[in-house]
Amino acid sequence: MDTRASWSAPLPATGRDPAEVLAVGDAVAVVAPDTPGSRVFTAQILDGATGAPRGTIHSEGTWSVATWRGVPALVVWTPTHTPASGLNPAKDGWTVTGYNAHGKVLGSMDVDALANTSSGSSSVEDGWYSTKGGDGSTTWAQVSDGPAAPGWRLNCGTAYGDSCDRRALEVTEFTDTRGMSFLVAGLVVMAEGIGDGRRLVVYDPASGARKWTSDAMGRPGGTDPKQLPKIVGLVGGRILVAWPTKPNSTDRLLTIQDPVTGAQVAVGPTITGGYGLDSYIADQAGRYVVACSNQRCTAWDTQTGQTLWQQAGGELRFIPTAIVGGVLYGQRVNDDAMSTKTPLALDVRTKQILGEGTGLALPTPVGTDHAAVTLNGTAYGFVVRTR
Repeated sequence: MDTRASWSAPLPATGRDPAEVLAVGDAVAVVAPDTPGSRVFTAQILDGATGAPRGTIHSEGTWSVATWRGVPALVVWTPTHTPASGLNPAKDGWTVTGYNAHGKVLGSMDVDALANTSSGSSSVEDGWYSTKGGDGSTTWAQVSDGPAAPGWRLNCGTAYGDSCDRRALEVTEFTDTRGMSFLVAGLVVMAEGIGDGRRLVVYDPASGARKWTSDAMGRPGGTDPKQLPKIVGLVGGRILVAWPTKPNSTDRLLTIQDPVTGAQVAVGPTITGGYGLDSYIADQAGRYVVACSNQRCTAWDTQTGQTLWQQAGGELRFIPTAIVGGVLYGQRVNDDAMSTKTPLALDVRTKQILGEGTGLALPTPVGTDHAAVTLNGTAYGFVVRTR
């Protein structure tokens, strides 16, 4: 990362509640409560390259960086309360709103207070409201954008080879009776039975069209054909997949797949204990991936397919936070209770320690070629250059 800041912006003084500096696509959001302890906040949206103001969000509630229908977003949960009326009891809920990298509203929905009981649970992901029933079914709903964009009801519990059924509705909605669906890269991914096994099926939620199955993914050698791969997330706009290697093993082989066709793009290392990866990160170009499981991290060059390094069994746990300009940033865990951590910077290709200690600022990647850091109450923007 270039050591010369291309822009700087003083952070608001908020007492015990420090301002947060977040990346929303190619923008930086500086979010701070209006008064200490308040749920009312202001988010200043700055251009990640120049620091120029793009917009301001003034709202109430909690916030996080996520996506809204595939677009990077600052998602705000604002609590609502409807008082009792007549025989109807009072009701608490939320208004969930997604804002883009210019501070403009991408979409909004009103949902009931989230339930998380034995009968089911609900959440909001990528601008969809999902409800999981106690019978294992999952229903996803998306509020339509008005008459020009009618919604659909998608029923994806269909026979093998079919697209999801759909009919016009005020909201876009689909139901998976097998409870195996999830969203990634703007696609609906489900599992279906085929013969004596199962396969993943990918649908376009906007139309219900069946796009591709895991048959198109090119199962890599050394993996168990009777077990389904797991789609972990995105790397540079492509899908990161973990493949079981053999029965009753937690080892997983990583691959990169094209989200449009499902085709295999790169084959990576085998991660020990990788059934539930503790964490993974990638650089802004999607070339380098660091995946961590079983308290060990492995670095992978997706362009060459080379495994760059893997932590040895006796090394301390490392929690990666960013790869910027060929440097891997994160925190070393100093004890089993995770009560103390030390910031570290490593060469992502060699694992060489480049810096450590409380004076090390951990950057936030912004867009494809910038980063932001916070030092002494000021946010700084940098151009990313590989070391």
